[in-house]
Amino acid sequence: MILTMKNKFLGFLKKFLIFIFVVSFCFQNITFAETSTEKIKLPFDLPYEEIENYYYPYLIPPPKFISTGPGGLGRKNTFSPPKLVFVVTPSQPNIYWKERTYDFYDQGGWFAQNIDTSLYEIKRKPKTSPIEFTVYKFLKKGQYNIDLIKPFTLNSIFQKETFKVFPSQEYEISENAYQDYSLKINSQKDTILKYKVIYFPPDFDIKKAGNLNEIPKEITEIYTQLPDDFPQKFKDIAQKIKKEAKNELSQQILLTYKFVQKSLNYDLKWKEGKEIPKDYDILLWVYEHKKGICIHFATLFITLLRAQGIPARLAVGFAGGKVHKNSTFIYSSYAHAWAEVYLPNFGWVPIDPTKGAQGENFPPKVFDFPPEWANGGNVRPDLKFTLDDKFKKESKNKGNKGKGGKGGGDFQGDISQLPNFCLLYTSPSPR
Repeated sequence: MILTMKNKFLGFLKKFLIFIFVVSFCFQNITFAETSTEKIKLPFDLPYEEIENYYYPYLIPPPKFISTGPGGLGRKNTFSPPKLVFVVTPSQPNIYWKERTYDFYDQGGWFAQNIDTSLYEIKRKPKTSPIEFTVYKFLKKGQYNIDLIKPFTLNSIFQKETFKVFPSQEYEISENAYQDYSLKINSQKDTILKYKVIYFPPDFDIKKAGNLNEIPKEITEIYTQLPDDFPQKFKDIAQKIKKEAKNELSQQILLTYKFVQKSLNYDLKWKEGKEIPKDYDILLWVYEHKKGICIHFATLFITLLRAQGIPARLAVGFAGGKVHKNSTFIYSSYAHAWAEVYLPNFGWVPIDPTKGAQGENFPPKVFDFPPEWANGGNVRPDLKFTLDDKFKKESKNKGNKGKGGKGGGDFQGDISQLPNFCLLYTSPSPR
């Protein structure tokens, strides 16, 4: 009798443990928000009255300032005033905030292969003092797959353990090979996301970059890829720069940076009134017409470096934002693309080759900033002025009331919702 009861108990215990294992296995990638009914108190004020033209998509219902019309991308788009994407405290208006990394370029498009090369990359402890930020995002009811921002430097930390959702609900956070994070959630009404990040300001020096032969071949093979039909004109330019720099890595980067800034002018109307031939290389077309937007500056810079054998890749996210009291409001107007270059002595470093716009209402002088200007985490003054002006115009635009987007062609809306942007496409995987 006792033996039978013991066997039954052991059988029950075995089944229970198997059940626990199966449940744990099935939900190993699912993170649950806290089950409490805790409510969040936002540490910042929303400046509705002070800045009346700001557009808040999380208002229920939101203002309907939307119209459709021909944009600057050669296809129809929907334009709206700038959307609030994230709020960051404490305020720091000049930091770059990264969402995604792309490493494969083909047919005028950028794609993510998601190949982990961290084993071959230099491990270097940051020498700058860390700064902690808290990030907030507001969601309406619906299904979302969102890229989460963090500061743009390699050593910056996304603190997954601090992530919270209000009200409590189920969600999933995933990380790719580039240490980019994304959130999958079927959100309830008026959902707020909150998490912390650690920022280490960059401390690299282009002049101490090292030598190309010090870069592991595993990194070089992946990050110097170019399409088979990459224009010969660009190959010739790259070789000319390489020769002028006498094969010195720091000089190659510097001369390429200067070449790109001299070759293109920032212009949101870069394609207005023109048609790109179907089989014509988009980057070559932009270069010949001498104007473009951030994605064009970054792509020309990256591909010319790759043509010289220098590993480089594309990063997208946001460049700064609008400060109100002790918070930075990051709007879609500040969505941006820049380059990351692999330096043997420093690893992946951010370099932004996009220069600010020129002309009416812009500074009369183009400042001569070195490629490592972002050394302190700074968006260059000329570019910040350009993005602030862009935000100001878009916030007053209110969709142009059905007349179509005037001078569209840069990022529109939350780029985590737009897998394809700026004609030079991005996509989760190469095609």
